[in-house]
Amino acid sequence: MQDLVLKDCDTFYGKAQALHGVTLSVSVGQITSIVGRNGAGKSTLLKTLMGLQPLSRGQRLMGDNDLSDRAPHQLNKLGLAYVPEDRQVFPNLTVMENLAVSTFAHRTLEWSADKVLELFPRLGERRTALGGVLSGGEQQMLAIGRALLCNPRFLLLDEPTEGLAPIVVEQLVKAICRIRDAGVGVVLVEQNLSIPLSISDTILALETGRVRWAGPAGQVRDTPTLLDEFIGV
Repeated sequence: MQDLVLKDCDTFYGKAQALHGVTLSVSVGQITSIVGRNGAGKSTLLKTLMGLQPLSRGQRLMGDNDLSDRAPHQLNKLGLAYVPEDRQVFPNLTVMENLAVSTFAHRTLEWSADKVLELFPRLGERRTALGGVLSGGEQQMLAIGRALLCNPRFLLLDEPTEGLAPIVVEQLVKAICRIRDAGVGVVLVEQNLSIPLSISDTILALETGRVRWAGPAGQVRDTPTLLDEFIGV
């Protein structure tokens, strides 16, 4: 299977450079976590992968295919799905209508609405509820489920557990692992380092838009202080 790769990537917001020569490789069926302090460039990296932030230098690749100039909707068709930090659930649509939005542009293949409801039983219980009245955890489940109905090869998750109760966090972490086990490559931005340490295959630490460390998650588990310089308060 083809890897998703950013190679020597620079991105800017106006004249301010946000990413400096960032290289990242993501494999299907694995979890790659991006960690770092607030403002390190983690969300920008996800947006760059998804084509929401243009490349000023470098390449976006899937296998041997150069996708550097592809628009977000084209990348979505090619197998990338993105769940932003603010979830962007449609507040005036029901749970099932929110899920149906993805099926208008994507054929049901590996993922279906029934499979999403099996992954997140709470959504089945709330299927007729409007998106705007769901709890934060329910909205996060819905946002992930909607992304899965794009049948992605790579799922990009920006702070999926932020502000949620521990029991909901546990449910989401289990779901992310099941998604990984289904053969989807997951790119996870997560402030709580304990989650990347427990489920990731690879960890990449950003500081001021630069990669300061990248390697196997097991190496960080064996040396807990390895990333302190780049993620400490």
